Amino acid sequence: MLYLGDTAAHIRKAQHNERFLQLVQRSDSSHPPTFRDWMVTVAFYIALQYVDSKLATMGVTPEERHPENHADRNRAVAIYLPRPMSRDYFYLKAKSVLARYFPDSERRISFHTVQHCTSLALTRFR
Repeated sequence: MLYLGDTAAHIRKAQHNERFLQLVQRSDSSHPPTFRDWMVTVAFYIALQYVDSKLATMGVTPEERHPENHADRNRAVAIYLPRPMSRDYFYLKAKSVLARYFPDSERRISFHTVQHCTSLALTRFR
């Protein structure tokens, strides 16, 4: 099994991603921002690292404590995280998929969605 880090390592990575989000937000200060797709994507990866930091202390099996892929993580999130937190995680994941894979997502994602996603990522999962 690939070692993916302990709680502290995941928190460091989440904070690293937060600094990147702040950089993108400062450099893309137009209204609405040009890089809405990337802001939503980074928000998801911030949340993912905080979620992994929580799972590292919760799971019963190594796969639950240190999921190596999204499918394993989805199962562990559904089992171990409180319902409101798991719901918000899956919301961010869905918005990130839209942002990453759908053409013109940078125009289709609303500014409100960007604000909501970044707010969730920065406050909900710590």
